[in-house]
Amino acid sequence: MKNYLRRLYIDGQIFLWYRGHIHIEQCCVERLRVFPGTNKRSFLQIEFWQGDQETIVGSDQSGVIYWFEHEETYNLNRPAVIAALIRYALQNGWNNKTLLWQNGIELLALSKAPSDLSEPHPDYYQITAWVPRDAKEVSPNET
Repeated sequence: MKNYLRRLYIDGQIFLWYRGHIHIEQCCVERLRVFPGTNKRSFLQIEFWQGDQETIVGSDQSGVIYWFEHEETYNLNRPAVIAALIRYALQNGWNNKTLLWQNGIELLALSKAPSDLSEPHPDYYQITAWVPRDAKEVSPNET
């Protein structure tokens, strides 16, 4: 499937961007690539890696990141989320040259990107359930 470039205007500047889902070493990764204007030689690339029960990226909805530690859901298909990430990058030294951030999960909070927990992951409450380390297994017959 071809990734189509989407257009986004931020503070009078034009940016082209796309988001894709890839697998690296059997790990799900959402990748965002932003081009300043029509220059496709340099870009901002942010990767969102799936963590061990900490984050789920694009599992049931492409472009959606579930960050359980912060009880947040981010949709990388929303231009408002992309705009927040671009603004953060510009404020922190991105000067339209190629820049790669591999830990995009933290950038979501730092950039104050809008989140939406109205649609949590279907397994949200099962995954985040806290079980004490000294808990004993009890069979259904023991009550």
